[in-house]
Amino acid sequence: MKDGIKYESLSGSPQGGIISPLLANVYLHYIDIKMDELIKEGTPIRKTNPGYRKAYHQGMHHKLGIDSQINLNPKTRVEYIRYADDFIIGIKGKYDKAETIKNQVTQWLERDLKLTVSKDKSKIVKANKGTRFLSYMVKVNPTSSKLTKKTHKKSLNGRVQIQVPKAKAKEYGYEYNWLKRGKIKHDETLTSRDELEIIRTYKTIVRGIIQYFCLANNLNALTHLTYLAEYSCLKTLARKRKTTIAKVRKKFNRSATWSIPYSNKGKTRYESWTVYPWDKIKKMRNYKENPDITINPYLFQGRTNLTDRLKAEICEKCGKTTQLQIHHIGTVRNKNRKSVMNKSTKVLCIDCHRNITNQQMHDIRLNNKNKRTKRINS
Repeated sequence: MKDGIKYESLSGSPQGGIISPLLANVYLHYIDIKMDELIKEGTPIRKTNPGYRKAYHQGMHHKLGIDSQINLNPKTRVEYIRYADDFIIGIKGKYDKAETIKNQVTQWLERDLKLTVSKDKSKIVKANKGTRFLSYMVKVNPTSSKLTKKTHKKSLNGRVQIQVPKAKAKEYGYEYNWLKRGKIKHDETLTSRDELEIIRTYKTIVRGIIQYFCLANNLNALTHLTYLAEYSCLKTLARKRKTTIAKVRKKFNRSATWSIPYSNKGKTRYESWTVYPWDKIKKMRNYKENPDITINPYLFQGRTNLTDRLKAEICEKCGKTTQLQIHHIGTVRNKNRKSVMNKSTKVLCIDCHRNITNQQMHDIRLNNKNKRTKRINS
């Protein structure tokens, strides 16, 4: 929850009170301690290979292909990662070993912590098939491709990768009403909004999803998501203008992409549709903001048009120059949408706007209460 608004987390972070994530981590810390003990027993620390050290000083380690460390127990290794109430255990070993660890962890949770383990979510899968964790697909990709002709080593064999699930683009398409029965559609909830708000709403959603999945190895899976969002946005604009996608694209065509023009402080500016090539997504990997807080897709949607708010430069009541909105003078009940948008307006900051709106709502409730009292008395 941020600024009084609850955001659905992509990574499954616990929602509710402010202290809920902290209490969950304190309670589940017992599992972390138990898993550390289990990992130390099943995964001893690797020792440095003396043959590698000698070859390294002679500059021959690349040619000889000697491993830098000696694995004391090469048959079994255990890795454990937990985020909130979701955790994943990676095991290099036989299926019986994985079954034993699963039963042991289930016993800790149910007997010691009195927690119920979901049998549908708790399962053992092969590493090459993969499993979902925090919306990512975690898997090991075996490959037959060789790194070099001389060493004949496989390039990615045995390496763990995190990927965007192939079906994720369609899942988001249905979630945000971009798809219907497998076909791209317009968003009816945005057709009444300003064109600048429409494109910014779509861009906000796409940017938030890409920033979360920018760590994935298969970034090409995100191109289908941007394709769905772009054509759904064009269909929404075409629906608003009662025309075709081709005419909308031709009207707003600008350079290699298309843009929505708007006026800000007397200058004409353009809101362009963002294209996300691989190198641009790769730069997002150093993004330092909390990935759990998804950007509010309705951030640019309010009672007033975004273009009108951009033209406003100062609050007419207190003189502030930030977070400005357009206030409709008088109540707007029992009026159609066109008459509401054409009413007399006043430029106010967000605090002054809230104070005036709350006072209006108080007067309306008081008036309705007086009417009910008169009816009862009569």
